[in-house]
Amino acid sequence: MEQDKFFLTKAGYGRFKQELEQIRKTIEEKIKEDVPSPLSSELSAEYTSFQEDMAQLRSRIQELEAVLNNCELIDYDPKSHCQIVRVGCKVAIDKDGQQEELIIVGSLEADPRQNRISNQSPIGRALLGKRAGDEVKIGARIAQVYKIKKITYGV
Repeated sequence: MEQDKFFLTKAGYGRFKQELEQIRKTIEEKIKEDVPSPLSSELSAEYTSFQEDMAQLRSRIQELEAVLNNCELIDYDPKSHCQIVRVGCKVAIDKDGQQEELIIVGSLEADPRQNRISNQSPIGRALLGKRAGDEVKIGARIAQVYKIKKITYGV
């Protein structure tokens, strides 16, 4: 089964790598501490809790490793100007007379409150591959029109 590619900025890659290292350290520390014995009826709840914690940590390690092993870094020259909207670009748009800047990032780093939208979101998908001056309609019943004003490196 082929894994999906995850788009990450260098900073995002660093955050995921740091989290992975921290979880591995946490597991090491938990194992060094007194591991509850499964034999004592008094401690069986503590042992079960310990096992559940370890399973969650190991599961998160697998998730992080999958992301890091299947990622593509967004690595464009910050001085270049994008001609076509792609992941990693900052897109200045006009939406109903209001100016807005959106940064197209991978889904793992999307944060709409900071105008960082996923390349897999409806807006992100619609903008990908377009050029400055293009208009993009999003929505079926009540379509919003976005006019692309400028495309620059954004991440």
